Amino acid sequence: MSDKRKREVVGDDEAQKTMDKAEKGDTKAMCQLGDWYCSEEHDLPQDDEESYYWFKRAADADDACGMTEAGYCLTEGCGVEKNVENGVKLTTSAAELGSGEACMRLGYWYRRGLHELPKDITLAKKWLEKATDGSCTIMILDDNSLDHAKEALTELGEEE
Repeated sequence: MSDKRKREVVGDDEAQKTMDKAEKGDTKAMCQLGDWYCSEEHDLPQDDEESYYWFKRAADADDACGMTEAGYCLTEGCGVEKNVENGVKLTTSAAELGSGEACMRLGYWYRRGLHELPKDITLAKKWLEKATDGSCTIMILDDNSLDHAKEALTELGEEE
């Protein structure tokens, strides 16, 4: 999709305000739109391509949230042609910038050998520890995700 595409008027007032901010370069607004297009919030239609478009714009501006979500879209082929290699690269970049969600995903992927990554307990532990140790400052895990990541770490310790 081109940045010069014709803007459709959709969504409620909050969606329109967020769209205006995103079009002016606000990466937080871009990620919010990506989420809303994914989950049909604020009267926006469910649209995976539009969701990816906004996540990718944020990622292109070096936003860790955008990188995390665009990386996920690429690894899964959600709203974009599947490209596991680029998806893993974006997710890794986001994790290195302190995205808890990206760290957790990498930990799970290395634990199981998913998305063309080798099964590697050391790397799985590295990323899961970073996701759970409080050092991530972006996309911090909610309590449920934090509990699952800690449980995975415990299980990894038992596998050694």
